[in-house]
Amino acid sequence: MILGLLGLVLLLAGVAVAGLMARALALGMAPQSPVGQLWYDAHRASLNLVQVVLERHLWPPLWQDVVFPALRQPAPVVMGVALAAGLVLLLLARRRGRGTTGNGKRRLFSDR
Repeated sequence: MILGLLGLVLLLAGVAVAGLMARALALGMAPQSPVGQLWYDAHRASLNLVQVVLERHLWPPLWQDVVFPALRQPAPVVMGVALAAGLVLLLLARRRGRGTTGNGKRRLFSDR
């Protein structure tokens, strides 16, 4: 379940970065700019809100060690990594969630 949720979050992040890149292209900006710059140009209030929520309410290292370094990377790289990692995690979660009983029939509910 955790793998599937993390995979979904990464897929959504990849799609969001793709949207930022499309916006940059439409406005004549460079889509290979860092993700943080594209996000700041699109909607700085939401970027600030995410930072505050992560640092004050969730877990400060998540912003400092994961999100902030990702925001400094070129958008195509972040999009590709997020989409690929999200798909892999979703496939792993799906494979892991396939449980069967001893007689080969599919279980309706898992014991986890």
